[in-house]
Amino acid sequence: MTVLAAEVQARAVHLLRARGDPLAADLLASCTMYLTQDEAGDVSLEVVGPLVSQAGPLDLTQPMAATLAAALREGLPAGVWVERLVARPAEEPLHMSTVSAQQGAVPARGLNQAVGELAPRTWSGMRFRSESELRLAQALDRAGVLFFPDALARLGPPRARQNREADFLVCWQGTWGILEVDGEPFHGQGREGTDAERDQLFRQHGLEVMEHVDAARCFAAPDAVVAAFLALLQQRRSS
Repeated sequence: MTVLAAEVQARAVHLLRARGDPLAADLLASCTMYLTQDEAGDVSLEVVGPLVSQAGPLDLTQPMAATLAAALREGLPAGVWVERLVARPAEEPLHMSTVSAQQGAVPARGLNQAVGELAPRTWSGMRFRSESELRLAQALDRAGVLFFPDALARLGPPRARQNREADFLVCWQGTWGILEVDGEPFHGQGREGTDAERDQLFRQHGLEVMEHVDAARCFAAPDAVVAAFLALLQQRRSS
């Protein structure tokens, strides 16, 4: 089954490229596939990849997930049908301090970056919620930009203070802005509060430049995303 899974993945990636969808092809190529068959003969296809935020069935209401699922099913050999199409995050080390089994695992004491993330991506001593965020951070680093990733902020009016997290708080030539990574191809984002409410809170403190970019684009073209965002900050500075 392992060899078959690789063949199915290769066919699906080829189909996506042939149809002019290199972004979806690159995303699928970054994943690992597993095909399993239970005692009843039902076949399950599991997608393990850097853009999966949580384990479970593919959310086919998400356009990218539906595109990948269709390509994978077309990549199956004749006469084979997948009963279950699921996804899970890639295995990564947990950077956690543990307590009793009843309490489970908790973040390191005093941590205010990527709060509550049980399996963060790490790079240069920083934590990220997804591979898209990590790639964006590396692109910001290549651009020589001052940035704060996934840092918890305290904001709002004096009598209604709240904690909110910006994916990237960026300073470019003295101008500040927020760059957000929106959505994941396989599952919804599910963060507390709406983007609009959070953005409004940051605007109350003078942060006017807010840019939301799809996670798939951040994953595939992080340098282009950063260049476009810095151009927005430059435009704001000049106005």
